[in-house]
This record gives sequence, C-alpha cells and structure tokens, in this order.
Amino acid sequence: MGGCGLKIKNTQIALKIKNKLIVAKKGLFIVFGNGLNALSNFFVASILVSNYGLKEFGLFATLQATYFVFEAISRPLTWQAMVKFYTEKQDRLLIGLSIRLEIISFFIVFVISMISYNIAINFFEFSNYFFPCLAMLIGSFFINNGTVIGYYRAKTMYSHIAILQCVCACLRCLIVYFYHTDVLNLFAVMIFAEATIWSLAIILLLRIKSMSMDKNKVEIKEYTRYSFWGTLHTILDLPVTQFDRLLIANLAGLQIVGVYAILKRLVLLIGQLSEAVSQICFQKFVKLVEVKDFNGIKNICWKLSLFVAIGCFFILIVFFSLFEYIDFKFFGSKLIEYKNTAAIYMAVYILGAIFVWLHPLTLALGLMRKNAKILLIVNITYIFLILLLVPNFMLSGVVAAYFIQVLLIVTIKYSIIKKASLNDS
Repeated sequence: MGGCGLKIKNTQIALKIKNKLIVAKKGLFIVFGNGLNALSNFFVASILVSNYGLKEFGLFATLQATYFVFEAISRPLTWQAMVKFYTEKQDRLLIGLSIRLEIISFFIVFVISMISYNIAINFFEFSNYFFPCLAMLIGSFFINNGTVIGYYRAKTMYSHIAILQCVCACLRCLIVYFYHTDVLNLFAVMIFAEATIWSLAIILLLRIKSMSMDKNKVEIKEYTRYSFWGTLHTILDLPVTQFDRLLIANLAGLQIVGVYAILKRLVLLIGQLSEAVSQICFQKFVKLVEVKDFNGIKNICWKLSLFVAIGCFFILIVFFSLFEYIDFKFFGSKLIEYKNTAAIYMAVYILGAIFVWLHPLTLALGLMRKNAKILLIVNITYIFLILLLVPNFMLSGVVAAYFIQVLLIVTIKYSIIKKASLNDS
C-alpha cells in the first residue's frame, strides 16, 4: 500500500511539473512574439528619430495613435468572446459568428468613413491624407484580426500568433530602413504591408476551419454582448492607451509627443513579461471561476504579482544602468534630459504591471458592466488631469496624471473583485 501511495504521489508531482513546463512554453511564445513586436517598434522609433528628428517622429506617433483609436472604435473585440465560449464542437460556428460581426462592423464603418472623408475634404485640406486614411480603414479590419487571435488563443496555439507577430515585426523594420519617403506615406505603406500578412492568415484559417452559419447551436446574443462589452472596455481605455498622445500633441507639441511615444515603447519592452502572464492567466481564471475555486485564484494572483515585480524591477535596473548608452546609440542623446522623468514613468508602469491579474480576473468574473464604469470614471479623471497639468508641467504632468490613474484603477478594481469573490463563495 505504501509503495502504491508513493507511486501515485510521484505521478502527481510529475504531472504538476509537466503542466508548469507547458505553461512556461506557452509563456515563452507570447514573450517572444510580443517582445519582437516591441523591439521592432523601438527600432522603428530609433530610425525615424535619426532620419527625421523628434518632431517628425511625433507626427508619426500621432498618426499611429489616430489609427489605434479608429481601430478600437470600428471593430468588435471578438477574440475575448472566442476564448470565453470556445469548445471543440463549436469552433466552426464561433469562427463564422466572429467573422460576420467583423464584416458587418467594417461595412458600417466604411460607409461612415467615406461620408466623413468627403465632408472633411470640403471643409479642410485633407487631400494629402487620403492614402493614410485608406490604410487605417483597411488595417482596422485585417491587422490583429480578432477571429484569428481568438481561435489560436482558445486553442492555446500561441506559436502561430508569435509567427504572425514575427513576420510583421521584420516587415516593419525592413520598410522603415529601406523605404525612404515622407512620414505620411511611410506610415501608410507599413499599415498596408501588415494588413496583407494578416489577410493571408485569415484566408488560411478559413481554409483549415470553414465557417458554419448554424444559428441554433450558438448563443448569438450572448456572444455578441460579450464582444460588445469587450469593445466598450477598449474604447473606454483609449484615453490611457492612445488618446493622450493626441491631447499632448495639441497641448505640448509634436516633440514632446515624440519623447512620450519613445517612453511608451520602452515600457512596452519591460512589460512583455506582464503581458504574457495576462494572456495565459485569463483562460486559467475562467476555468477556476466556473468551479468557484477562489482560494486557487488568490494563490495564483499573489504568485503572479511577486513574479512580475521581481522580473520587471530587474529589467528596470539593467535598463537604466544602460540608459545613457541606449540614448546615445539609438536616439542621438535626445532623451538624456528626460532621464529622471522616464525613470518615474517606468516605475509607475511597473506598479500597474504588478497587478496585471486584475483585468483578466475582472473579465473572468463577468464584471463587464462594473469594469466599464470604472474605466469611464477613472479615464475621464485622467483626461482632466492631462488638460490641467500638461500645459504647465509638460511631460512631468503626463507622468503625474498616469500615476493617479494607475492608483485609482488598482484600488477600485481590487475592492470590487474582493467583494464579488466573497459574495460568490
């Protein structure tokens, strides 16, 4: 009996080690894909600053922010719904539903965009922006397509997403290095190139998994509702992710936007660890919430916070010990006067990254409405602080506003999740 018990225990330990290795492998694929993407953005920023200067790079960053705002508004966030409702039996049905939602949204946005552009031409001199605007429209449907990302994440096939990110990252770097033109055309060409890669990914997925239009086997209303709330959350988060750059461009000028965009790229390099953790733990949280294992969720959360904190602070120390060299090598010593501000900004980012589990756990608990209200209130506060602080304090004002925003998000979400888990247990 004793030998049998020992054998069972050893088997359980072996299974635990195997599961941890599988999770680590998936995490490495995510870190690789996201990390390469962040590195390519850093490389692009370096070349643009060297070739065009901080002001023109600020214009490029403003165009990117405009595109991401347009993308968030115009496209349903189907990948989260795909992960939430995915089963092997329903994969073709979910793919069909996801594609239909995206096509309907694209058609509506296309009509509105054509009308809006024609009105804009009559009132403003927008003719030289046609190519970038067309690129934004096409890119908003194809790039980071929710059906493709959702399917591969639901299947935990992170290597496929990493390959797509790798190809796009390399293409982005090649274009900015070899294609010499003005910033507007460069931006448009990069968007069209990435859209081509993602369109091929969509075609390949549909060849492997053909769509099904059977409406009886899928709760269309529930799937659409979940996608809608995901889209709304993305839109409400725009003040922090993209819209702040547009405001800073107006309040402080393109040069400050350029510096801020570089800082964002730098923190994204550090944040790849937390991003990978967030993507993996969402699926884990969904399963644990279904069985109401809140002790298991609690243990995962604190382990994740400790892991991300140690990893991010180590990267931060290494990075800032090399800050002057990186600034000289990649940006021609244009950032040295912003070193202290950059250090504070990255420390604030790490504070938010330590609690990376807050957002996926909020979604897994189904607190979509409460999450939307939190984002609305906190991000309106953030925009108000940007308008108040940036004209007087420039980049330091942005960092102060961001610090307050992170504190509010962490405090409010933590209290709501704690309350929800106590009520359910």
